[in-house]
Amino acid sequence: MNITIRVNGFLKMKKPNKVELFIPKTPVSTQHAYVNRAVSRGKMIRFLSKDAKEYKLLVQSIFNSKYNKYITDNDTFYGGIDLQVTVFLDFKTRRRADWDNYHKLWCDALEGLVYDDDSQIKYAVVIKRHIPENPGLRLIIEPFIKE
Repeated sequence: MNITIRVNGFLKMKKPNKVELFIPKTPVSTQHAYVNRAVSRGKMIRFLSKDAKEYKLLVQSIFNSKYNKYITDNDTFYGGIDLQVTVFLDFKTRRRADWDNYHKLWCDALEGLVYDDDSQIKYAVVIKRHIPENPGLRLIIEPFIKE
């Protein structure tokens, strides 16, 4: 439930308890996110592929469209607190995919928006599903509850 409060004479929405996002595209695998390019003297440099850059921008724009109103300048949604994440990887096909290859880009994309650093994520649950009619990434990010 969102509550409107008055801050310095301005109406401001109170932050929701959790961030819930749906990215309507299966994440780019870490194996396909980086491209190696040879430079002088045989050295290689790595950079993000075009698909990876587009995916990061998509994640950021979806977050901003839903939650930017809760963030003040030079602040993130949660600041420096410990977080827990529930991740639903919804694939279009029944392919065998390693669950751990799909988290780097969305974690990096939300850094500076949801949290200061992705090291704040202390607990994560990852669920892979086959949902051909609506593949994508579903995230629920909330404060970590120590029991």
